[in-house]
Amino acid sequence: MSTKPTVIDVKKRLAELRKLPAAARSPAQREEMLGLEKAVLAQKQAALAQRAHALRSADAKARTHKLIGLGGLVAKAGLDHLDSATLLGALLDVAALAGREPTMLATWKAAGGKAMNVASTDVRRPLIVKFSKPADTEVRKGLRALKLRWSEVRQEWDGFADPVAVEALVRPAGGIVREAGRS
Repeated sequence: MSTKPTVIDVKKRLAELRKLPAAARSPAQREEMLGLEKAVLAQKQAALAQRAHALRSADAKARTHKLIGLGGLVAKAGLDHLDSATLLGALLDVAALAGREPTMLATWKAAGGKAMNVASTDVRRPLIVKFSKPADTEVRKGLRALKLRWSEVRQEWDGFADPVAVEALVRPAGGIVREAGRS
């Protein structure tokens, strides 16, 4: 049973044949040399193809990582509840506005940087707010401003918010605040 020669074996044998003067090489040796040179070339092509695949794979991983990060930004902005068409339409408006008002980029960058810094010291918790009677309009507006959503099915408000701010808003109106996942 013959084994496939390694790259080193092929290169050694090729070096041996190259040491022979061209006129002293037999037709069999010339044919062997040609076959070995083709094998070396094929090995180099295979290595290049493998490297190209690795680069494409790394690029794809980087792109996937970036897209996941962008999805996280949509969630941090509180827009992850929107359907894709609405979100794309909003982003197209933002792109158009950025083209017309280049100063907006600096404003948005400052606001985003501030939001990212706040996120690192985030005190928000998953909360559920219930009322014994329907909350008045101002309290509902305040809850929406704090990024809580009304659940028609459960008849309660929920979302991630600062518990202290929510308590201050809903206690006077008879609301009860509890952290989601806790009884």
